[in-house]
Amino acid sequence: MEVANSKSAVGQVQAAETTVLHAVQKEVKGDTTHLLQRCTEVDASTKVKYTVKRRNLDDDTGDNHVLNDHTKLQIVLPESLQKKDGYVHKDALFGYPGYNVGSLQTQLIYVNGTGCEDFPKGANWEPPYALMIDRGDCVFVDKVRRAQHAGARAVIIADNKCLCSDLDCMRRTGDSFCEIVLPYMNDDESGGDITIPSMMIRKADADDIKKSISQAKGVSNVMVKFDWGIPSPDGRVEWTMWHSAWDEQSTALLKAAETIVDALGDRAFFTPRFVMYNGSKVGCDIHDGVDPCGNMCINKGRYCLMDPSPFHDRTEGASGADVVIENLRRKCIWDIASKEDPGVGKKWWRYVNIFADECNTREETFMSKRCALDVMKKVKIDVGAVEECMQPYGPNLDEVNPWLEADLTEQTALQLLRLPALFVDGVHARGRIDASGIMNMVCAGYGIHDPPAICSCSDQNNMALINCIKQGGAVNGAALGGGVSFTTLVFILALAGVAVASAGYVYWKRSQRQMRDQVRSILAEYMPLEDQSDEMDSMIGGTKLHPAAMAAAKSPRGYMPTNGFVMTDDDDRA
Repeated sequence: MEVANSKSAVGQVQAAETTVLHAVQKEVKGDTTHLLQRCTEVDASTKVKYTVKRRNLDDDTGDNHVLNDHTKLQIVLPESLQKKDGYVHKDALFGYPGYNVGSLQTQLIYVNGTGCEDFPKGANWEPPYALMIDRGDCVFVDKVRRAQHAGARAVIIADNKCLCSDLDCMRRTGDSFCEIVLPYMNDDESGGDITIPSMMIRKADADDIKKSISQAKGVSNVMVKFDWGIPSPDGRVEWTMWHSAWDEQSTALLKAAETIVDALGDRAFFTPRFVMYNGSKVGCDIHDGVDPCGNMCINKGRYCLMDPSPFHDRTEGASGADVVIENLRRKCIWDIASKEDPGVGKKWWRYVNIFADECNTREETFMSKRCALDVMKKVKIDVGAVEECMQPYGPNLDEVNPWLEADLTEQTALQLLRLPALFVDGVHARGRIDASGIMNMVCAGYGIHDPPAICSCSDQNNMALINCIKQGGAVNGAALGGGVSFTTLVFILALAGVAVASAGYVYWKRSQRQMRDQVRSILAEYMPLEDQSDEMDSMIGGTKLHPAAMAAAKSPRGYMPTNGFVMTDDDDRA
């Protein structure tokens, strides 16, 4: 019975996907050029309206680059390739867009291949340059990684399929296959080493650029400009992170982000948001004697998440409902904690990170309400107020939860693709989301409004970033590779100089002392001769000699001056 119901649920999901696909195809092929979808978010007592506007993909002169409204891709030269609002493109979901540099203008070189093999080392490419690579044959991460190793500052991937809406492209190529929209360049979980930005452009646009480059006398006659912009209306940056309590990447990012939030203080306003699935869209709210989604949901199938157990085993460990409840708990903890320090919520950060250490390590502790209560008490959060805030919730409670409904509505409007997801001043971050990515975007959001001192750390790698922030920023606006400031380096070098000088002095003193010991041994060896010799033996040239000089004169070692040895001994005795 369980299997049958599961198959039924899967069938409902597939049917829903088919319905959505047909709707999109109808929109593209039909005469309607704009589709408006209005969603309403109820957040506590505040109502915010969101409008999602889908623009006609054929509108080349319009602003269909709004898919990436914070970035712009433009051909600077030749002017014949310039487009009024830039080129339609999709940013990769890995690498680091240049939020901290603002823009990059450089030569664009077409490699005439898919970039699935290492580029020739003897290529006559004068840096800086960007590479254009064809789509196909290997994953996006591999292409961009090879380009990065070849010295490229950025990458443009040329799509190899026409858009279904671009009839000219299909006629020109004779292709019978097409795609409705540009695909996202996803991370295959290996893109952590990618540091350069990359974008994908439409096949028709790429073909025009390739044609121009092929007619160039040199390597390329095309200059491209990448722009990354973050709105900076004032001196406070507002940022939001969408995540989930059981997501491993979200947990790791929260660990690092707490230090950033503490350092920024009220110069930044943070808001946590939580993801879930709308169970009513796939029939989880329809109960014909058997719950079709089992323990994945709360509030009678409205708010759901997949089971966190390996292979989503719903028979043991924590359930999807447990994750939804913990997300709801964190939502309410934020509402309470942020009243003390709006937009910062230090107690909330302490809770989520202590929870990660004490409760997130095993499913059994994660699903234990006692573990969450203990952490709340540890950070002095009002447990009763949190429980009251979370209402109404429960597995079979057929009611709308305002907190979860608000996040679900906004999540649907934003069409989130991954976790964690970051928004800074309304701009959806592309590329890799980590501590460095947060710093780059947030600090770019200050613009000309006197960025905080820790923004001088934004060019640090993840290992050095946290130390740089804890030090209050890179002194003199620049930090060295290991997070050591210029002033600190000078101080270290000065100490090293003093140490070397001290070691030299000690060595010199030791040498002097050794030589004095040699003189003493000589004196001890020859002084009896002075007692046994006659008066003439102690005279050289009719001059009475110092005993040490006389001993040295008779020694097979030869003459050793007394100044600096015997006289020093006299000084020491004084």
